[in-house]
Amino acid sequence: SSTSGSYVQSISVGLGSVNWDATVSPDPTLSLFNNFMRNNDAPNFSDFGANGFEILYLDQNAREWRSSGSSTNPQDVEFTGITQESDATGDYSKFICNFHGYVYSLHPDSLALSPPVLQLDSLNIEDATFRCWFKR
Repeated sequence: SSTSGSYVQSISVGLGSVNWDATVSPDPTLSLFNNFMRNNDAPNFSDFGANGFEILYLDQNAREWRSSGSSTNPQDVEFTGITQESDATGDYSKFICNFHGYVYSLHPDSLALSPPVLQLDSLNIEDATFRCWFKR
């Protein structure tokens, strides 16, 4: 996610989950972690990122907006430049995520909020580029 101590506004992306035996190790193996990223470079959108990609946007008024796996609006995502790196704090999968899609207000009556949202209950995020990492 991308956040700032000076601004409420932020954006986060999520990408499914990796299954492994936590009784054997608290983290997935490095091989499993790396393969998960390589095998999910063009995922479908998924509600709450359960089986694919999600966007969570917090606007300047601290209102939450989330993507939807069942959206009928155009949406697309691609992970590129995926590299694995490690340091003293752990292992990381670094990537560039290019995406566009709609996020939907988690507040069903946006006009009743203060200040009111004078639009429909969705926002279009176009041509976004997110350079980030997931930690194993």
